[in-house]
Amino acid sequence: MEEYRKDMDSILEDGIITLEEHEEIERHFRRDERLDAMAEGEKKGAKEKSINIARNMLKNNFSINDIHIATGLSKKQISNIIVQ
Repeated sequence: MEEYRKDMDSILEDGIITLEEHEEIERHFRRDERLDAMAEGEKKGAKEKSINIARNMLKNNFSINDIHIATGLSKKQISNIIVQ
């Protein structure tokens, strides 16, 4: 993405696009970066929720296989929770 931005700055300097067009492209980049950050945060939150559910299931003596099915966590991830 950084390389693309450098290319866009070069295109602006060469007069191929206008400043307004450049700013519009930058607005789209910022929007896309925000959307990516939001999606990453949601993904992280979902994983943390699954881990918390797995911990509660482990406390209630559910099998690793049942926890795997219920949470979508891998059996290795669940085993790592047990070790913690």
